[in-house]
Amino acid sequence: MSQRPDEIATPSGEPVPAPRRPGAAGPPQPCVELTVSDELQDIEDLIEVSVLRWPTAIVVSVRGEVDLVSAPPLQRELVEQLENAGTLLVLDLTEVTFLSSAGLSLLYEVGRRAADRGVGFRLVVNTRPVLHPLTVTGLAAELDVRPSIEEALN
Repeated sequence: MSQRPDEIATPSGEPVPAPRRPGAAGPPQPCVELTVSDELQDIEDLIEVSVLRWPTAIVVSVRGEVDLVSAPPLQRELVEQLENAGTLLVLDLTEVTFLSSAGLSLLYEVGRRAADRGVGFRLVVNTRPVLHPLTVTGLAAELDVRPSIEEALN
């Protein structure tokens, strides 16, 4: 699938249209890809993480398994990104294939830290491997869950 210049891609390469502010004319401002920590790069066989800076938010996209091994470095990365997020941190979990209790714990903790800093924290979730544990534990009701990146950014 070809990508237009005003689109970004998820970790699997699917294009995600850039959001437009209501009433904004012209193409959206480009985003910048940021580098993830060496610690996350060391466990690429379990998890892939990309970080994109948008004009109004930072979007962290995760692909793979969020478990006991990958959750701690992912949490450290998210806490670091909170410092740079401005007003909004979006965590895209649409390509997560497994979410353990360690992953649920990190979502709760990052959400708490974001609230303490006055930063919005939104999850992008639309698959059963992530939505089911969030729902069963009640975290889906506690966190701001959206079905797409576009909706999370608007």
